Amino acid sequence: MPLIIFQHILEERGKLMVWHATESTAELRERYARLFPDRAIPAIKLEKREREYIIGRLLLHMALPSHEMTFLDNGKPVLDERWHMSLSHSTELVALAIADVPVGLDLQAPDPKLLRIAPKYCSHKELEWLGSLNNPLEGALAIWSAKEAVFKIFGQGIEFAEDMETRMHLPSQPTFHVQYKGKHGNFLFEMVQLKVRKAQLIYTALLD
Repeated sequence: MPLIIFQHILEERGKLMVWHATESTAELRERYARLFPDRAIPAIKLEKREREYIIGRLLLHMALPSHEMTFLDNGKPVLDERWHMSLSHSTELVALAIADVPVGLDLQAPDPKLLRIAPKYCSHKELEWLGSLNNPLEGALAIWSAKEAVFKIFGQGIEFAEDMETRMHLPSQPTFHVQYKGKHGNFLFEMVQLKVRKAQLIYTALLD
């Protein structure tokens, strides 16, 4: 059986699931073939991408056995009119969120690159906040993942530095907000932040 780190009720509107991929690729292929005998795995050059492809569909089968994900032209995964989903990968972890409202999540391990490219996704105020921190990488990780989670709700048409601003005092706080003002409207998103092994998982939903 796969290791499911948690199945989290998303404000009673859905589920959040994470798979720690300790299985070999051959084991994953065998599991996929048993569940989906009529669905061949497409030719994927990178083994890492093939593993992510398989695990994403295994997670979806656990959450909604009768559903199959498809993708819009912009790469956003979709289900049907009732259910929304978001998918993210980091090292050996794959996360899936499903809900009856638009949902977005990001799973990211600390990466020094996030500090080097911070001006591309941070506002001036956020850059000043990063400069005040003892561990600016922790703050950059929280900002990036939060904005990526909001971006995944819409799938396109968002400028990270101009359209979104995070509102948090400490990078480690479990909940905080992102203010979005852009072509899609004006929304204040509540973000939920979790540690999953060495990665940071942040998710949000567009509540009605």
